[in-house]
Amino acid sequence: MRFRSLLAACALLLGVAAVNWQQAPPAFACSCVIMTTAEQADAAELVAEGVVVGVDRPANPSSSADDVTYTVELTRIWKGPDAQHVAVLSALDSASCGISGIEEGAVIALFANQDGEAWRSTLCDGTRPMDDAAAADLTAALGEPVKVNPTASTPVPTPEGPDEQSNLPYIGLGVAGVALVVLAVLAWMRRRPCDGA
Repeated sequence: MRFRSLLAACALLLGVAAVNWQQAPPAFACSCVIMTTAEQADAAELVAEGVVVGVDRPANPSSSADDVTYTVELTRIWKGPDAQHVAVLSALDSASCGISGIEEGAVIALFANQDGEAWRSTLCDGTRPMDDAAAADLTAALGEPVKVNPTASTPVPTPEGPDEQSNLPYIGLGVAGVALVVLAVLAWMRRRPCDGA
């Protein structure tokens, strides 16, 4: 009896293991062909320098291949259309060849290809933080970049004038002084009938 129970438990465990093994998705890692900056620039439709001004990650990703949308404000363009902003799609994780690790405010060397209304970039395309060496390589390969005129700057909120801020303590002291004088007068008026009696 004990032997049959042990045999049934082993058969059940083997069955569960076999089902799980068949259902497990195959694991893939991103594998890129090593390319020079000039080769990456040649393969891309858009080669530019830009500032990442927005990163829109999926709230509930189903896999590492889900798209992240990077909004990039271009500052210099070596190759591609004259644009001030581009939306760039890339996979969520570098395991799926996404350009992960790039955050809002980063200045990047962007290598991208058109994907419908947006652009797409992968880890293999060469998108990375911009540095002097990358800029020099791009200029050597493609010539001088076109500088992009910045968009109209957002109005900077004007702080309160220094006079208004510096007067606040004096106004407070003045109110406190008037209150003390009023209290003193009231106290004097209350004592006056007693003194006259």
